[in-house]
Amino acid sequence: MNNAFVPLMATFLSLMVGFLFLSLFTMAFSYKERMKERYDFLSMFPYEGFEIRSAHGHYAVGLWVMYLLSLAGSFSILLMCPDIFPFLMGREITVGITGGLMAIAIAGLTFTDASNMKVHIFCFVLYAIALMLNGLCVGFAFLDLRVINETLGMVFAVIAFTMAGLSGVIILNPKLSSWGNLKKVGEGESAIYVRPRPFLLPFSEWILIGMGLLLSIVTIIGNYLLILQK
Repeated sequence: MNNAFVPLMATFLSLMVGFLFLSLFTMAFSYKERMKERYDFLSMFPYEGFEIRSAHGHYAVGLWVMYLLSLAGSFSILLMCPDIFPFLMGREITVGITGGLMAIAIAGLTFTDASNMKVHIFCFVLYAIALMLNGLCVGFAFLDLRVINETLGMVFAVIAFTMAGLSGVIILNPKLSSWGNLKKVGEGESAIYVRPRPFLLPFSEWILIGMGLLLSIVTIIGNYLLILQK
């Protein structure tokens, strides 16, 4: 086993999970402190939490940027250790590129607000496509790694392909075309319109963000287990 892989794997896993948890916790805390209400992950866009620019809000943004950098880097670990699977270098380059594109698109989602909704929607579509392509590239890489262990290679390939398929299902959901429809509460003059829970577009964004982290973890753990079989 390449001596550099295990510390890199542990570092990126720790950074990703740690920065994600801390950024979301700090964001939610800052939102409640400033807006006097709880941030709702089922009905609120990521940018609505990160646009709060109190002192804690600035910390949340900084932690989120660190998360995105660690996410992008996690898909390039094998590029940093090219002698582990040298026959995969072409696939690892595409995994690294699509992983970096994922991080850029997530940044667009979290820092582009409703005043630029066309740009926001573009970032959403771009991220879903990048996630799908990344999942496909990871899946094909694991298929190639069946030469090391047939079962492990196939299992992780199926997981990656499934995640790629799910991202495609989410972006092609026909209900997204009417995501802005509000829920009517009450009747007559007292009726008000509120966001349903879940509110489809922001809820889909949070799901895809979580899938990006999960795909990275699956990729790292799958590579680690296959390295042990060499």
